Amino acid sequence: TQMYADLQTMTNFFKPHNICFIFVGFDYVNNTFLNNSMNPGLAADEAALLANNKHNDAIDIYIHTSLGDGSGGNSYNIPSDHFSVLQSTPFNFYHEMGHCLGLLHTFETASGTECPDGSNCNSSGDLICDTQADFSGSENMVTAPNSCIYTGNQIIVCNGNTRSYTPPIINIMSYW
Repeated sequence: TQMYADLQTMTNFFKPHNICFIFVGFDYVNNTFLNNSMNPGLAADEAALLANNKHNDAIDIYIHTSLGDGSGGNSYNIPSDHFSVLQSTPFNFYHEMGHCLGLLHTFETASGTECPDGSNCNSSGDLICDTQADFSGSENMVTAPNSCIYTGNQIIVCNGNTRSYTPPIINIMSYW
């Protein structure tokens, strides 16, 4: 029941972007290690997971009780045709699906750090100009019931000016 609810939440999230999903069924993998302890960052663990009825014509979603690396999910590659998530975490469903569809974190730095004014958005950060630059995943945040409040003052010097970040608190590819 929870899996169907999480998949529906993900479907509803992507619907305004004209992205649709079709549920084609599920397989139960009877393996305590893969369910409770696997580390998505280890190639051997990923290979063991993919040995269980991998589909070439769908994005496979593996739902675990816990993951050995302490994360809430992993898409293994960007883009990807499979990802892992913890049970009952709808945010992780659509966050990891975003990675499968080719989206990077808003705080990505592999191509360089994005300037908060967006002047280098085509070549740095998440490489998408309609998302705000983000300085990191979840630093400088105070968690209150049902909200996250940014308390940091992260700045960067770019284009000769000192600029401040305003993290994108509603973007699914941010950790805010």
